[in-house]
Amino acid sequence: MGTYNMQQGLTMAADDTKQRRTKVLILEDNPTHQKLLEWFLAKEPFEIFLAQSTEEAWSYLETESPRILIVDWLLEDESSGLDFVRAIRARNLPYYTYIIMVTAKNSKAELVEALEAGADDFISKPFDSDILLARVHIGQRIVQLEDSLRQNIAEMEQLATYDMLTHLLNRRAATEQITAVLERAKRERTPVGFCMIDIDHFKQVNDTFGHLAGDEALRTVAARLTTSVRPYDIVGRWGGEEFVVMLPDTPAEQVAEIATRLLNAIRNEPIRLNEQTTINLTASIGALAIQTPEQSLDEYIALADNALYEAKSAGRNRVALKHLDR
Repeated sequence: MGTYNMQQGLTMAADDTKQRRTKVLILEDNPTHQKLLEWFLAKEPFEIFLAQSTEEAWSYLETESPRILIVDWLLEDESSGLDFVRAIRARNLPYYTYIIMVTAKNSKAELVEALEAGADDFISKPFDSDILLARVHIGQRIVQLEDSLRQNIAEMEQLATYDMLTHLLNRRAATEQITAVLERAKRERTPVGFCMIDIDHFKQVNDTFGHLAGDEALRTVAARLTTSVRPYDIVGRWGGEEFVVMLPDTPAEQVAEIATRLLNAIRNEPIRLNEQTTINLTASIGALAIQTPEQSLDEYIALADNALYEAKSAGRNRVALKHLDR
């Protein structure tokens, strides 16, 4: 749970090849004018799509995601290129389309009308091919800047949500998702499980083998925890060598089973630090089986911490499970 995915509408602007192959859609129902526009743009390495109707243009927008649209104001089927532009802006596509209106109209009022409808630029017929290419290049720069901004936002969201070392949810994101599960369980009165996991004697790993080896051990533990739970369970790094696991819709006997499986995933197989070195780790787990949640996450964390302390006091390398009615 918590898998990061922001691919829709996102182009990697750093890829020079993709930049050179910007997709351009030409909506022009006059075949001669359409071919002329295509010929002008063929001087550059654009990927060009041709549409003679708004229906065909919508199909390309939905399947090919062109980033630049060149559209004639008046189409011979009596539809308006201007109405099509308004429809695109109203559709709120997941990527920005830079729109250039092409028309024989050239009054100030018509220019304002086109821009207010959502067009980014306006070229009056007849036009010069160099000017057309320059306008398309402006659009290309703008959509590439948008792509770069989207990529930066995606990276910042990744950093704000996931632990850089283990790629698990970080403490803030895990807290948000676990809280949401608790609130739903309170409303629906369904049982949940919660596990606080601490790697035993982990400081000795760092002291003996170094922090890079300790980092590799944490990554391995994180991967094993992830593969030991169900797709809808929540796994997060709480801090240092501590992890948390939230088990939605889980009765007590299943909480005990999953907690034991998590422990075995950590201790049953040596962890390879490098080609020459393997280590054996154990863990202490404080687990809660909550029949009908009513308390806050902070209260359950305190209870799980107490159970974790009991597991450590009893000799570590074990699960201490508490059954709670609420």
